[in-house]
Amino acid sequence: MDKWFVGVIALLIVLIIALIYGVSNANNNSNAKNVAVIPIEGPIMSNKQVGLLTSKVAASDEIIQLINEAKKDKTIQGVIFKINSPGGTVVGSKEIGNAIKKLGKPSVSVIREVGASGGYWIASATDYIIADEMSITGSIGVVGAGLEFSGLMEKYGVAYNRLIAGEFKDTGTPYREMTDEEKSIMLGKLALIHDAFIKEIASNRNMSYDAVKKVANGEFYLGVQAKEFGLIDSFGGIEDGREYMKSKLNATSVKLLEKKSKTGLLNALTSAFFEGMFFIGKGISSGFSEINYANNEIMLI
Repeated sequence: MDKWFVGVIALLIVLIIALIYGVSNANNNSNAKNVAVIPIEGPIMSNKQVGLLTSKVAASDEIIQLINEAKKDKTIQGVIFKINSPGGTVVGSKEIGNAIKKLGKPSVSVIREVGASGGYWIASATDYIIADEMSITGSIGVVGAGLEFSGLMEKYGVAYNRLIAGEFKDTGTPYREMTDEEKSIMLGKLALIHDAFIKEIASNRNMSYDAVKKVANGEFYLGVQAKEFGLIDSFGGIEDGREYMKSKLNATSVKLLEKKSKTGLLNALTSAFFEGMFFIGKGISSGFSEINYANNEIMLI
């Protein structure tokens, strides 16, 4: 009888321990969180473009779709933005930044090689910015550039027949040199965009306008400098982004789910073709020259 009683007690103890372990393990699993990873790679455009100089682009419409999907998905508790972009169009950068601010979930940016200008605008919209000490960041400035062929056309006897209604309708055309008045008008518009850029960074980073303006001369900064200026929060990579999310979500573990836009076979093959042909041996600053200026767009690069 005594042996039977001891055996029953031992069995009960084993069952209790198993139950406690099971509950504890269930609690741990229930505290695991899913975090989406949205890559922002290449020049930022308003929509997908594939060409000789833009085989890889970050299209705002596609990225915003991914952000909205993460926003609606109740199984996603936060988003990490993996940024490797030199910047791009003003509107594209602004649209993505605005979508991030409406996300309603914790967000963190992880800047890899480059998160500059429009890429930095986007990063500033997140709750926290992580970059490597050697990452290229900042470059808070605006470019309105375009090619001009008037000298070449004159050399080869090619004429530009200027037929316009409105004195400044063809400002920026590559077929003639801009007048001083046109240059002044364009510089005034760039100044307005630059001012809006500074205000956006100041608001997003909780910095004063003057503090941002002081470093908003278009210069790019390495991560070590950016942290000193308050443009980023800490050094690290994607795993540090995971740790930030664990802390922010009070989670025992975080599962990263990378989200990518669906790319058709033709676009994928075209992109791969151009990647193989161009930018062989490109250096650290080559990313800043990958924007195509042929259509005279105003760029945050």
